[in-house]
Amino acid sequence: MGQTNGKPHNHGQELTGDMDLARLCSHPQPLSMETLQSVRDTLESRGVLDEELRAGFERAWKEFPREPPCVQNNARMVIQGDETELTFLSGKGKCQIRISDNGACYEVKEPTAQVYLARLRSRPQKLSTKSLRDVRDALEKWELLDEDLRAGFERALEEFPREPRCVQRSARMVIQSDETELVFVSGQGECEITVSEGDREPCYEVKEPAVAVYLERLRTRPQRLSVGKLERIRGRLESWEVMTKELRRCFDLVLREFPKEPKRVRDNTWMCVTWEETKLRLISEDGDCEVSVTCCDGKPSYEAKVKSWEMYQERMRHSEQPLSIENLEGVRREVRGLAETPEKVKEALNVAVRDFSAEPGCLQENARLVIECPGGEMVFVSGKGENKVNVCIIDGKVSYSVSATVWVTVIKMCQKLLHRLWEALLNFIPQGLDKVLGKALVKVLPNLMG
Repeated sequence: MGQTNGKPHNHGQELTGDMDLARLCSHPQPLSMETLQSVRDTLESRGVLDEELRAGFERAWKEFPREPPCVQNNARMVIQGDETELTFLSGKGKCQIRISDNGACYEVKEPTAQVYLARLRSRPQKLSTKSLRDVRDALEKWELLDEDLRAGFERALEEFPREPRCVQRSARMVIQSDETELVFVSGQGECEITVSEGDREPCYEVKEPAVAVYLERLRTRPQRLSVGKLERIRGRLESWEVMTKELRRCFDLVLREFPKEPKRVRDNTWMCVTWEETKLRLISEDGDCEVSVTCCDGKPSYEAKVKSWEMYQERMRHSEQPLSIENLEGVRREVRGLAETPEKVKEALNVAVRDFSAEPGCLQENARLVIECPGGEMVFVSGKGENKVNVCIIDGKVSYSVSATVWVTVIKMCQKLLHRLWEALLNFIPQGLDKVLGKALVKVLPNLMG
């Protein structure tokens, strides 16, 4: 027994530990959980188990029992320490396992395609876009990727990156084909994703663990929108017991009105669905179309907004708008803010607002105004629409014409006649009195002329 710094030191024990370690390093040990435990305990009792070897043994205990029998019975495992490598062998050692970097790295080299596939089936793989891509590429390299499995991976790689973070961080994905079922897990695996064979393309189904996850998926992830999809969304909300009376009315209205939209709007079907307690919004993925249904005082109202002239014209072409000066001005403002609106369309709306505002009230309240645009028409109607107003573009110039009823024609003629009489009368009225009479006539004439 010697002494170092006043403390006893057992040179015999240190020598025995180094000798045991050298002996273990000199030739492979049998590979089994019992041998791994025994060797680790021996090294620790001899004081020669460094931190990297300790971490390597812990990783081996965690991973090796999960390996399929074809690996456990025919493997060569190397555990790497600071300055040491320990080797364990089972069977002919065809499957090579290396543990390094303080146990952080657990690498397996499979000798055959069957062993690789057996390992995939025996344990969940990490779920991430990179991991899905790596496994697909490895299956292709081993010539194990049939058409159905390839299609399943392609669908998973298309859909999974679009999932919100709450799904990507805690999901369990199963990719199924005829004879294969592969599992990928992230976090606690709370969200269940199944990719299976379908009629035309693989089915991608998600089972959300909580209503918050379902709402986040609808809010952030564009879906193929249709009446059937809207009905299913409403059913899910009913099952989660989060459907308010107002929101139910919003769904009822949008299910009635959305099918009436023109084909171009209905075909722009990749939409996000969001809502509050009294409002439902459907927003296209590219932001070109938004449908909102708001419930106020128990009454829902439906509104569709688009951001391009092409989409706007398609909606206008299939419906008649209320005709009033205020509504014409509103449409003009809206069209000015659209992308790619032709300048002549803006000019036609300017003419329509200007000239229609000058028409008598009896015409404004009973008219059908048509603005002819390249590719279609915009139609506005008030009353019975008996007075026809047409705004069109002829030889690059905007034309405004009216075909009025007999009554409106008479009134317009009387207006012109009164205007001429007034101008003639002004020549005989003393200066100053004309202004007084003018103000009085401005108030009286509109009522007289309808």
